[in-house]
Amino acid sequence: MKNIIPYLPAIMLFIGFLFISIGAFWMTIPAGFIVFGILLSFYSFLVVPKGEKE
Repeated sequence: MKNIIPYLPAIMLFIGFLFISIGAFWMTIPAGFIVFGILLSFYSFLVVPKGEKE
């Protein structure tokens, strides 16, 4: 359980994005793909480790 605690915020964020995407898919399929792509890009931007500032 200790191993999952550091990743819990990222997991919760991904689950939230997943539910938003499912809701967009229910409205219309093309909008669902657009929303899923935008949220996935945003998620990868947040999760990727940043480089050291010099």
